[in-house]
Amino acid sequence: MNKTNQSVLFVCYLFWINLLPMLIASFSITNKQAGSISPNAALYQPPVFAAAACIILLPLYWSYRSGRHTHTYFANRNLIPMRKKVVWSATYFGLLFLIGTYGHPVLEWMFGIPPQELENQRAIIEWVRSLPAILVLADVVLVAPLAEEWLFRGILLNIFGDTLQTFAGRFTALALSALIFGFMHSFYDWPALAIYGAMGAVLCTAYLHLRDIRWSIAIHMANNAVAISSIYYGLNLN
Repeated sequence: MNKTNQSVLFVCYLFWINLLPMLIASFSITNKQAGSISPNAALYQPPVFAAAACIILLPLYWSYRSGRHTHTYFANRNLIPMRKKVVWSATYFGLLFLIGTYGHPVLEWMFGIPPQELENQRAIIEWVRSLPAILVLADVVLVAPLAEEWLFRGILLNIFGDTLQTFAGRFTALALSALIFGFMHSFYDWPALAIYGAMGAVLCTAYLHLRDIRWSIAIHMANNAVAISSIYYGLNLN
């Protein structure tokens, strides 16, 4: 598949992965209108979500896998010792945690932006309040990291091919990955764009550095697990 076709497919997938949040939002609206999560909703919504998640994820994985062997940059992933991968993964996770925790206070200090919840965070809080916990956890901790890493790191960087062998190629890929990742999490809130863009840059750096998408997926999952746990903990205290 040439780069033009890969690029068109990537754009199509940008719309494709939004089908799952739309399904979850419809569940959330249904439950809020009912006033609670009914036993029927708790019974049917998780399996419907699981089936939809498989339909969404399988084409993404296939596209990532089929394009991964078109260039040689990621061929040497086994040259990095496992111990170093673990240490660096912990470092990248720490960077994500710092960005998520202190990103907005730093922007407030630098630019005078008033404290506010990020657009994406508000949506997740609504899901936590109106959806079965197993559905929220499956999406945030499992499905979202898989879909986003395969798309924004795997499929996108496959388009660059052997240009990733150069610093300019890697920098361009990283910048584009971070920018699109930020926009996909917030279209209108530029502080959120900056924060999620920085997170996307960290995840892309992890992928380029460790040359194995499994590690960026694991880092993404760990970060989301901590984030959603803090939301549940905060809501239980209130």
